[in-house]
Parts: sequence; C-alpha cells; structure tokens
Amino acid sequence: MEILQLPGRWDDWIKADALEALLFRGARLRAEEALRVLDPVLDTLRSQMHEQQSAYLLRRCLCLLPFIEPCQSESAD
Repeated sequence: MEILQLPGRWDDWIKADALEALLFRGARLRAEEALRVLDPVLDTLRSQMHEQQSAYLLRRCLCLLPFIEPCQSESAD
C-alpha cells in the first residue's frame, strides 16, 4: 500500500488495478490506506469527466469503496 500511495503521473489505472487485485485475492484494505491511494485518482478524474475512459475508471474506483474496511471511530467516554 505504501508503494501505491506514492505520487505518480499516468498511474491511475495501475492503482485501481492493484487495489482490485488485492481485494480479489482476499486482502483486507483499511479505509485510510485505500483512500490515500484513491483520492489522487479521483481528483484527476474530476477534471476529465468528459472522457469515456475516465468515466469507466471512476466507476471502477467507486465499486471498490464498499469493500474497504471502515474508518475506526473514536468512542466518547
């Protein structure tokens, strides 16, 4: 996950592929880590929504979200 979080250019598809592959192979993805990978991808996609490929990648990223483990909430005493 640390490698996927590194900033890069033109690697949005690779990041989505890697997260998807991890999930399909049984890895448990924590929300904080997964969102550190997906947030830059989603930021890039917001500026390219007129392109069909960007819309497809956005759908792939959004489909990953239900499978990441939720953030831990702090319990109030």
